[in-house]
Amino acid sequence: MLRIITLLIVLLCQSFTVSFAAEYQPGWDYFNFYKAVQTCREAIVYPQIKAYEKKGLEKHQNQNQLHNELISISPLFDTMATSVCFCAVNEAAKSNSLNQFSSGRDARRYMQMPKCKSVLKESLNIIKTQAQALKLN
Repeated sequence: MLRIITLLIVLLCQSFTVSFAAEYQPGWDYFNFYKAVQTCREAIVYPQIKAYEKKGLEKHQNQNQLHNELISISPLFDTMATSVCFCAVNEAAKSNSLNQFSSGRDARRYMQMPKCKSVLKESLNIIKTQAQALKLN
């Protein structure tokens, strides 16, 4: 448990590579920014957890064991999603007003930027390492 907490702290620290002198487009404030990050996270985490569950069910994994694994790994998925969503929303907020972003601009486009891809790759590697250590893969 201590290893997971340490991992989460390290990942959160890595996600704070945001430039504090950035120029954001109109409409963005801390509330809207975090709301956009939360929406992005949910769009990533929920489908990933469902896919993990489906894979476990297809392998006829014990329901109780699968249930416990899903709860155990959800912070790992959330940490990965948080890192990439902070990056993507930060980049989107620099080039789009809140109205442009809310009216259909997709954060996925910004996730493809080298900076955000790097954040995602680092997070995925950590998740794989933790999954192997916990024998969840």
